[in-house]
Amino acid sequence: MYSEQLENLISAALADGVLTDKERQVLLKRAVAEGVDPDEFEMVLDARIVELQKQQAAALAPPPPAPLAAPAPAPAAAPAAAPAPKSQKHGEVRKCPNCGAVVEAATAKCESCGYAFVGIKANSSAEKLAQQLHELDVRYSENKKGLNIFAASDQEVYKNRERVSVIKNFPVPSTKEDLLEFAISMRSKWMNTESTSLPEKNAYKAKYHECIEKIKFFFPGDTAFNGILQTYEADKKKGSSISEKFQQNPLLLAGVCFLALFIMWILAMIFGK
Repeated sequence: MYSEQLENLISAALADGVLTDKERQVLLKRAVAEGVDPDEFEMVLDARIVELQKQQAAALAPPPPAPLAAPAPAPAAAPAAAPAPKSQKHGEVRKCPNCGAVVEAATAKCESCGYAFVGIKANSSAEKLAQQLHELDVRYSENKKGLNIFAASDQEVYKNRERVSVIKNFPVPSTKEDLLEFAISMRSKWMNTESTSLPEKNAYKAKYHECIEKIKFFFPGDTAFNGILQTYEADKKKGSSISEKFQQNPLLLAGVCFLALFIMWILAMIFGK
């Protein structure tokens, strides 16, 4: 159906019966590069996963019971079917609570039975990121106990750097509702002016832009994203208008710089005494 290279990639990804988020993204990127419609490719890929799961289930199913016959000595128990090899791939994999089929973290419903995950675990990326950051804060808080003010200050710097790294490396979700919730959360964190460092605000801003780019690529024309896309365009105009004010009025920019230097000089005089 597809090119030999793409078919080989699909076969390699499905070799162990599990398709992770990373593998799905690699396959989709390759398919788009070859001019394949992404929605059609997703449908074909999901169909192959379902077919592979059916084949695995049939292979592990117990044989049908033998017809009744005259009493005979009980045969030795057949060895239990060997469990399927554990996947060595990285990525979150979970099971459908309705039928038990393996589903990827980026799936909004079970491909085997159609069970929808909305409201259960589909919309959890923002919560997972918040939980990771909370655990990081708790760990550094424990590490700071008993340290002097200088060592504690160093720990705070390391913590802020690691928070920025966690935000930057956190994967953008793929399901529609989760992606929308995550994009709104990232914008909210970016616009928050309380207790957030500038590097962390910039990390949230970059992640917010990632969400918008993914929305435009995977959900073009979807009215569910109209609100967040309009907000994004308004944010761009607001940022560009501030930049244009400085470009059109160099004296304003010079005044702001002078004021900042003056404040820094005052602070140096105060804390230098």
